[in-house]
Amino acid sequence: MGYRLFAGPLAMYYAGDYPSAPEQPPFDRDQLLAAVRQWQSAVASHVPGYRSWEEGYGLPYLTANLSMEMFGALVLKVCCHLTGEDMPATIPGGWLFYEDGTVDRAMSSGAKVPSMLMAEVWVPSDETFMGPCTGPAGNEVNVSTTGTLRRDLAAINASIWRSGNEEIASWSESVPAIGDTMDAEALARFTFSVFCRILAAAESCGSPIIVGH
Repeated sequence: MGYRLFAGPLAMYYAGDYPSAPEQPPFDRDQLLAAVRQWQSAVASHVPGYRSWEEGYGLPYLTANLSMEMFGALVLKVCCHLTGEDMPATIPGGWLFYEDGTVDRAMSSGAKVPSMLMAEVWVPSDETFMGPCTGPAGNEVNVSTTGTLRRDLAAINASIWRSGNEEIASWSESVPAIGDTMDAEALARFTFSVFCRILAAAESCGSPIIVGH
């Protein structure tokens, strides 16, 4: 199981209109687009500072696929910072972050956790928001805003790495080695950089970000 980030029109995401998309069963594209636009109207009343975006097909997007170890390494890095524990140098292949004791302690500590640990959709808005909502596919999801994600990423960098934009961008220029034992810090930095790239694409196009597995 992997972790997919998609910045762009939600109709394109659900239609699988991008190269690395999983195969989709037959569907009516007009009905899908209408359903997504209906969700746009519904979520507008829940999110402060909500900004609408262009929905449709053939529009700009950016997607990134992460292994669960990659995403989990960033979660672990943040949770170690919250609990004051040392980040392990390596993580084993097949490691599941949600079974890790440090992650559990951080999530149950009452400390404020970044939206990337909980949100499944970020919609365009400069306001801070996180809350449950019926998602575009009809299931309940945690919805946040691109402004929240921007502030979360800035806070993580300021408290952990204190790195400039060029250095952060360089962390995702090559994919860290994946195997039986992996460099936890390299995976965390790679994933953080990918989040920054996805957010930049979303803000450039004024589009949402959605998580897939």
